[in-house]
Amino acid sequence: MNPISFIKGHMGGNEIILLNGEEIPTGRDLEVALQVLYPPNIRGHEVGVLYPAKGNNNLKAKIVGGISKQFISMCGGLTQVLGKALVTTNLRQEFDLSITDPVTSIILETISGPVRITIVTNSEKETSVVTDMTSFVKACYYYGIESLNVFNVHVMKVGKFLVANVDAIHHAYPDINLENTEPKTLRVLRNMQKEFNALRFPHAPTANFSVYDLHPLSAEHTGRVIFPHGIASDRIEPACGTGTVAIGLAMAESGEINYSESGSAHLLFESGGSTFKIGGPDITSLELELQDRKVTKAAFNHSLVEIVATGQLWI
Repeated sequence: MNPISFIKGHMGGNEIILLNGEEIPTGRDLEVALQVLYPPNIRGHEVGVLYPAKGNNNLKAKIVGGISKQFISMCGGLTQVLGKALVTTNLRQEFDLSITDPVTSIILETISGPVRITIVTNSEKETSVVTDMTSFVKACYYYGIESLNVFNVHVMKVGKFLVANVDAIHHAYPDINLENTEPKTLRVLRNMQKEFNALRFPHAPTANFSVYDLHPLSAEHTGRVIFPHGIASDRIEPACGTGTVAIGLAMAESGEINYSESGSAHLLFESGGSTFKIGGPDITSLELELQDRKVTKAAFNHSLVEIVATGQLWI
């Protein structure tokens, strides 16, 4: 096989690899992506295999999850890394995309629908990426939102996500510690995910898992988050775009969001820290529009997005 161009970046520790799909033999994109995700190759949480798309500044992504080991509908971290890569690498030249200061819009075609990525640049070479997650919100409502009890904990099913409030976990298991996820904590979380899977997704490899705590370190913030999607294999993400949106939907359903008369809400979550401690030094910002406790629009961005490597790989 000829060499394949890659870019590796991260959003608060959510590691993303971007590949040029035109350099991968037809029909082998999933196989190649899965090889890339694990040692001795590059390693990451998700892969985006990129292809040209019709339209001005459009791009197509086939996204592969490292936990599910299959194509997934959406990855918020991928969109953030992609926006950064389009500004700081030669990726835009590879796909004939244009960046125009101070604001550029890219449409990314995904399984869950078209996603608008807005890239904001300034004279200090700083880049901020805002991802419109409304198509993902619609997918979550399509798959349903409901309250459940799993492993004695009250949780929310949001689309294909298990969403749990730390207070509910502590109510059932007062002595677990999410400040330093010791073996007992890991066991409780693992059993919650296992029981959730058995109830709602018995044929899936594992359910996506979002945990939030509405007691942030800073009073200016909404809460703290962590995402133990692959807890059985120690693959815990300190930041996750889809997972944060799922938390927003769960909070809306539970009446935990105070929103303005116009129906807008701005939530700030501490994230991006250790994979064994909830919260972190970064901020995941979530903008919601709501009507009757239902989210109608959502967008997010993350405070720390970095490109850490570019090059070529041989499979």
